Amino acid sequence: MNHSSGIIMKGLYAVMGKISDKKFVGMILGIIVFLVIWALPIPELSTEGRKCLAISMFAVVWLAYGVVAPAYTGLMVLAAYITLMDHDVVPVQTILSGWMTSVIYMVVGGFLLAGAVSELGLGKRIALFFVSRFAHSYRSLIVYCYILNIILCVVIPHPWPRGMLLASILAQTMTGRLPKEHVRQINLAIFAGAVSTSLIFLTGD
Repeated sequence: MNHSSGIIMKGLYAVMGKISDKKFVGMILGIIVFLVIWALPIPELSTEGRKCLAISMFAVVWLAYGVVAPAYTGLMVLAAYITLMDHDVVPVQTILSGWMTSVIYMVVGGFLLAGAVSELGLGKRIALFFVSRFAHSYRSLIVYCYILNIILCVVIPHPWPRGMLLASILAQTMTGRLPKEHVRQINLAIFAGAVSTSLIFLTGD
């Protein structure tokens, strides 16, 4: 029994890491928000709608406080939808429908491709090649994000994997060279451009 408890504790520690005061507050707050919404009667909102709202707000709080890695929070939310929702109202097929389309695999593929580009150093070489020739200032980097999105939207139709790839590439040149505030603004431009430029060729959702 003690051995099993030790394994469980090690697993929890691996998932949550070192629990800081902020994470602990977020963990408790998320549970409280979940229980309050779950029990609170909300006019014109069905029981299943209230359950869905409770689960969603729990996830929002945990993500905001970084209680665990986002992937673990996502898995918990998916498990909660499956186990807590009334399947006569919300079938499991509906809950898992997002995983039955090609879009989710394009997003996953974008994450994997962006990770590979970053790990192999290919992103740094690509970024240095283009940035050294076309982007010579903060403003030109912003414009560059939109131009690359226009070019790549034909090859990578979905905006999110395209945004992940561009963020990975540009991160190789921005880290340590620009103020953090500028880096955040450029990353915002990448994803804003990923969505808006998809409308040019109607390749996005």
